[in-house]
Amino acid sequence: MPEKGMMHFSYHLSEPCTNNEAEYEALITGLELAILMKIKVIKIFGDSQLVINQVAGTYKVLNPNLLKYHQYTLHLLEQILIDTLYTVPCGSNSAADVLAKFAKELHVLRRIPYL
Repeated sequence: MPEKGMMHFSYHLSEPCTNNEAEYEALITGLELAILMKIKVIKIFGDSQLVINQVAGTYKVLNPNLLKYHQYTLHLLEQILIDTLYTVPCGSNSAADVLAKFAKELHVLRRIPYL
């Protein structure tokens, strides 16, 4: 495993969900992959200000549907160190925007433990 690098992956949610639930799903998937790859320190960039600030502890989780995602994310973060947690403005990450549009065409089943 290289000391530094960027993982590129995509997936599609099989069930309808809100944008914030999809943002948590993406974050959780990235964390699970990093843990499986035995990565110890990561940088997280996301375009959901709400999710990034909830994970950072700046915002409270008021939506009961997001609470399960938040709790599982914190559980995963016990196993990995965050170097950077940063919000990327929507539209500033063209590669992710293209993948998001492409992912709408795919159908891959996703299950999260504890949900």
